[in-house]
Amino acid sequence: DHLDVLAGLALGAPAAAVLLVNNVRDLDSDVRAGRRTLAALLGVERARVVYALLVLAPLGALVLMTATGAPGAALGLMAAPALAALVWRFRTATGGQALNALLVDTARAGTHGGLLAAAGIALFAFL
Repeated sequence: DHLDVLAGLALGAPAAAVLLVNNVRDLDSDVRAGRRTLAALLGVERARVVYALLVLAPLGALVLMTATGAPGAALGLMAAPALAALVWRFRTATGGQALNALLVDTARAGTHGGLLAAAGIALFAFL
């Protein structure tokens, strides 16, 4: 079902973004060790673009879910400001400490958006 795919995207994309932040944080040591992570293959600038796509993809997925049969999913859009702020932070984050904080905040924002969407879907199911 298309709603399942969209829900998977809404939850999975931020999780992939967490992994990408981790790859960027460890990029120098990974390259020295010969690891071919996504960040090593893309480079930092393109990794930042992919991160933005991964962090913002849930918003599009939630809009599509709302429009095509799960109106409660719109509640997850309340996470939009936090997700958008992460994109800017990743553009300017340097060093392990800043990237570690971004990693945690990416996981937190993705989880909050998913929980809000799930709560909205559940609420609409009972109305």
